[in-house]
Amino acid sequence: MPPRVIGEQVKPRALILGFDEATAKRIGMLFGSWKPIEELAEVEQQEWDVLVTARSAVHAEYHLYVISAGGETSQSSFHSLSEPDNVL
Repeated sequence: MPPRVIGEQVKPRALILGFDEATAKRIGMLFGSWKPIEELAEVEQQEWDVLVTARSAVHAEYHLYVISAGGETSQSSFHSLSEPDNVL
């Protein structure tokens, strides 16, 4: 019998940062599970796969795929232009 993880959310698991409630809900419906947040410090980032943000992604952990939707973000907000693996 394969190992079973208890309590794991449906993937992809997305954090929605910097959007109003209605917009966050519309974005969230595109993912297996999602959570609207105001700060990255609110969550354990290792438990998530994607960050959809209207703000800076500079404090996002490297394993997160980042989708930037304008707002405060710019290319300088991402980890490094030489490491674009997590930037969509």
